[in-house]
Amino acid sequence: MTRLPSTLKWLTCAGVLALAGCSAPAPQPIQPAPLPGSPTGTVPDLPRVDSCNATAASVEVLGKVSSPQIEQQAMRLAGATTVRTLLEGQPVTMEYAYGRLNLIVNRQNVITLVRCG
Repeated sequence: MTRLPSTLKWLTCAGVLALAGCSAPAPQPIQPAPLPGSPTGTVPDLPRVDSCNATAASVEVLGKVSSPQIEQQAMRLAGATTVRTLLEGQPVTMEYAYGRLNLIVNRQNVITLVRCG
């Protein structure tokens, strides 16, 4: 009777060790892929483009009829990198683009609001 518990202990230990060998290794953290043209293993810091000043543009373009020339003037005055013209009430995507200037126009194509994003 004393041998059964001893044998059972050895079998239990052997089973635990065998199962421990089957466990998966700990996952490694995922590193971001390097950008093309950058040295291997490094990701360059990119400057944040957030130079949009809607107030500077609105002084000049509010109340004017939108045109490609007015859009370019507003973009230059605001220091923006892109410009888009939207109709009042038009559904738009909600992502915020730091360097984008939005010109909101009414049905007569008159600029009624200037904002960044």
